[in-house]
Amino acid sequence: MEISVKGLSKKYKGNKLGLNKFDLELKNGILGLIGPNGAGKSTLMRILATISRPSEGQVSLNGIDIVKFRDTVRKVLGYLPQDFGVYPNLTAIEFLEYVAAIKGFTGKSIRIRIEALLEELNLFSVRNRPIGTYSGGMKQRIGIAQVLIGDPKLLILDEPTVGLDPEERVRFRNMLTELSGDRIVILSSHIVSDIETIANDIAIVYQGRVLEHQAPDALLKTVEKQVYETTLTIDEFNDFRTKYAVSNSMRKNGGWLVRFVLNSGDTLPDIQVQPSKGTLEDAYLRVISSAKNGMKNEN
Repeated sequence: MEISVKGLSKKYKGNKLGLNKFDLELKNGILGLIGPNGAGKSTLMRILATISRPSEGQVSLNGIDIVKFRDTVRKVLGYLPQDFGVYPNLTAIEFLEYVAAIKGFTGKSIRIRIEALLEELNLFSVRNRPIGTYSGGMKQRIGIAQVLIGDPKLLILDEPTVGLDPEERVRFRNMLTELSGDRIVILSSHIVSDIETIANDIAIVYQGRVLEHQAPDALLKTVEKQVYETTLTIDEFNDFRTKYAVSNSMRKNGGWLVRFVLNSGDTLPDIQVQPSKGTLEDAYLRVISSAKNGMKNEN
């Protein structure tokens, strides 16, 4: 499977850009999309899922234009939007059979598939309860189940771990890892650890553009010897965070233990600091902070 995105733009009312000359090339595996709210992640996913049309540019799946041949793409697609709705009066079995019928799957084999999914997602014991009685996390797992019906080769998942507890998130990540060998999985999440654990590639998105598209190890190398920790008083901390990209802070002994990342052009502060091993969250912060600083300098 291959996806090619070239010069993709999406304009909304008032000439607001959701995507701006967006380029991306993907093959089998898991792509983690990370970026702040409004960066364009959901806009990209809706276009790839054939829900929305681009204003400019081209998107192809295995060489097929997804705008011109939407039905062809939908046959191999599983899509979970950020705001997933269910029919509260249907049971899990009834709802998933309904979704399967819409996708063109019926018969005994699809019933077996549905029961297997419910078992894997820890919902089998409540399969005959109305979905309206489910917790938020259980409804999210139903959404994940409906995506996987029909064994799709392109999975697009927008914030799929919202509402899942830590054990459920681990189970879901393991499932995606097993599925990703012969298909493309595009995963958007604000939980960077979910991305870091399973993604083969990571795209950092900001203001409708891709700032970085690399493997996790390559991104981590960008923050080697760039991450430090220091202890500050409250007054020092208030001034410090206006000058440096702070990735974490916590109160300690009446002051603050501060973790920060050096951006390009930054120099170490004239205080005692301790080097620290960089994380994907540090790398993400460095990329976004550098982009924001670049925009400030342009203005």
